[in-house]
Amino acid sequence: CPSADRTASKDDNSATFLMTNMIPQAPDCNRIIWKNLESFERSLAQSGKELYITAGPCGKGGTGVAGYFEKIELPPSAGENLSVSVPAFCWKIILVLDEGEDDLSRVTEETPVIAVFIPNAQWNGADSSWEDYLTSVDYIEEMTGYDFFTELSDEIEKTLEAGIYNIER
Repeated sequence: CPSADRTASKDDNSATFLMTNMIPQAPDCNRIIWKNLESFERSLAQSGKELYITAGPCGKGGTGVAGYFEKIELPPSAGENLSVSVPAFCWKIILVLDEGEDDLSRVTEETPVIAVFIPNAQWNGADSSWEDYLTSVDYIEEMTGYDFFTELSDEIEKTLEAGIYNIER
């Protein structure tokens, strides 16, 4: 969750800086692709939508301005031999609902789901958009080994996980 979206209290904002809310991202991945996706998410929320967002890392090794890294060593003050793994990809799944009650019962086969799988790399300012990385939830499940939407009926889960978001909605 972006820090700018959690400003109601100091504690809410501080929680966005915990390691459970961040992964190492190449500057272009973070400042261009990811940022633009977050702006799109924000516009959906401001238009009255409720978003269920899950995101994470996949693979090993990303390329930033300083080159390729599989891990970042932390300074000795953080503890001996501590490092942070650098992923090869960053993924996100967003389930989009209209505002309402009893959310689980309102998820249908028509519920929009946005899934992206983005290389953790530098594009050196090249034009690229989050829409270029749209994929299916099935693909993210295959790549990560996770199983999403398990609380939905098998039929709805299968349909939502197989689809690729149509930006023209």
